[in-house]
Amino acid sequence: MKAKADSARRSLQQRTRLALALFGIILAALLVVGLTSAANPAAQNLFELDGNGFAQSGTAADWSCLFLDPVTNPAPANCASAPVPAAKTPRSTVSRATPPPTRDQTHREAAPRTTPTAQPLPGEKPSTGNDVATVSTEGIAFPFPEYLQNIVSQVLRRWQRPAQSTPLEAEVSFFVHRDGSVTDLQFIRRSGNFAFDLEAQGAVEEAGRFKAFGALPNGWTADVLFVRFYFSGQRQ
Repeated sequence: MKAKADSARRSLQQRTRLALALFGIILAALLVVGLTSAANPAAQNLFELDGNGFAQSGTAADWSCLFLDPVTNPAPANCASAPVPAAKTPRSTVSRATPPPTRDQTHREAAPRTTPTAQPLPGEKPSTGNDVATVSTEGIAFPFPEYLQNIVSQVLRRWQRPAQSTPLEAEVSFFVHRDGSVTDLQFIRRSGNFAFDLEAQGAVEEAGRFKAFGALPNGWTADVLFVRFYFSGQRQ
């Protein structure tokens, strides 16, 4: 038993001496590194962590120059070329507003008046701008005023005029044939109001469908008569 105890004690002493030797070697290495760093502190490199990993940013002397107070602790001469980190501009997270639409600056002239400047021919009744309905034969001498008046009467009988006075105006053209039928009805000028234009078109179409204008006068040698008809929503 005594021999076993002596053997265990010697083994413990050997492990203790080995541990002390290793500790002494490590301590000596740390002292050597510390003395080397103290002798040349400017040679130590500092690293700054950026978004991609570690990037070298300068020496210890350069980094320390960034934290000097210019009043109480002026910077030494070797701080003149110390790098200064560039200021980062914050990125805005607000989305750009949609620019307002560009206003149309195109100059447009007013539509020309359809009232003829020439003196009316026999049987022609030009528009005055205030008539409820006006018929015109487009500068052609048509010496049958009763026939033109019947065209106006027949269209007005079928035209549903707006109940309230309105500045809406429309003008159509069409051909009256020898037998009183109507063809080629089209708008010369629209009012801009769909219902108003539809009523004007329907009145002429219905009159032509029933040949309400009657046959062209016997004294009219041509087989057709070109007519322009003017509608106004103004009440006098």
